[in-house]
Amino acid sequence: MGEFLAFGVLGLGLGAVFTLMGQSIVLVHRGSGVLNFATGGIGMFGAYVFYKLHLNGGWAWPVAMAAALVSCAA
Repeated sequence: MGEFLAFGVLGLGLGAVFTLMGQSIVLVHRGSGVLNFATGGIGMFGAYVFYKLHLNGGWAWPVAMAAALVSCAA
C-alpha cells in the first residue's frame, strides 16, 4: 500500500508538470499564432544544468536547483 501511495503522489506531480507545459504551449499559440516548443528546450536546459552541478559538480541539490532555475530565467 505504501508504494502505491508514493507512486500515486509522484504521478500527480508529474502530471501537473505536463499540464503546465501543455498550457504554456497553448497560451503562446493562442497569443501569437505560432506553435513554439521553446518551453521544452528551456526545461531541458535547466535539467542539464542541475545534472551537471549536482551530480558532476558535487553541489547540494537545493543550491543546484536554484542555479538551474536562475539559468533558465536568464
